[in-house]
Amino acid sequence: MEGPPKVKIRKPTGIFIVCGLVFLNFGLYQFIQDFMAMRNAEVETPVIITALIIGLDVLCALSAIWALLGDNAGRISMLAFLSLNMLWSVFVLIFAISKAEKDAAGYYDASIFVFGFSLLKPLFLLGLSWWYFTQQNVVAYYKQDNNYGLF
Repeated sequence: MEGPPKVKIRKPTGIFIVCGLVFLNFGLYQFIQDFMAMRNAEVETPVIITALIIGLDVLCALSAIWALLGDNAGRISMLAFLSLNMLWSVFVLIFAISKAEKDAAGYYDASIFVFGFSLLKPLFLLGLSWWYFTQQNVVAYYKQDNNYGLF
């Protein structure tokens, strides 16, 4: 004998907002920003680094679309790629600070600090994404049609 039919959980509105922000900021905007930075760089960027940077941007955008479609694996991959993208950015910031040299007047280049402050918006968005996509009602929405058995 079957039990009562399960009630389908509606997609929370915040999924549209957070996935849209992730797609625009970590995908599209960061892709254009990274592409222009590599194009205008004084030194040619190695192919492996280029593939890593562009790949992370594209994967963040694609995983945001996948999460928007309602797949639990898309939610998990979006959080993973966002975290990897921020980890890479923090690594680049630490590397830039460690290689910074003082100019003739004894000051450091201000672009390092501008880059550091430019990471505040992505850090906020990363925190917002982790907070929202781990809420109980959002996880319940994603797990209602989970056929993988792993997540």
